[in-house]
Amino acid sequence: VAKKSGDVTELQIGVK
Repeated sequence: VAKKSGDVTELQIGVK
């Protein structure tokens, strides 16, 4: 998970 705008997107993908 990168610390930037895409952090939220990658976080949600990682949770799935």
